[in-house]
Amino acid sequence: MLYASPIWASAATTHLKRLHVFQNIHLRKMLNAPWFVRNEVLHNDLKIEPILEFLKKQSFNFFNRIPQIPNESLQQLPAYDASIASSQKRPRAALGHSYVHFPVLKRLRAH
Repeated sequence: MLYASPIWASAATTHLKRLHVFQNIHLRKMLNAPWFVRNEVLHNDLKIEPILEFLKKQSFNFFNRIPQIPNESLQQLPAYDASIASSQKRPRAALGHSYVHFPVLKRLRAH
């Protein structure tokens, strides 16, 4: 999953939410934490960033390294321009989204 993390940036919001829930469930099980402990507290105590922030950071690093990668296919990718409507669905557009509350993300994609 770590190797393909830039690919997850283009996944549907529902799939990203499932990954987030999966991580939270297993952190809670590992710590044997009761239901009323907030997920943010679990992440902060273990010093583990949420999976969505991790994926976002990995994608950002990958997209910044593209010019140095000698792969011809990557070099032929068109330039990314956020002002073009068709570019807003590309994986790089996901770097600007906030994954704190998923309904907010859904509203951002609707506009």
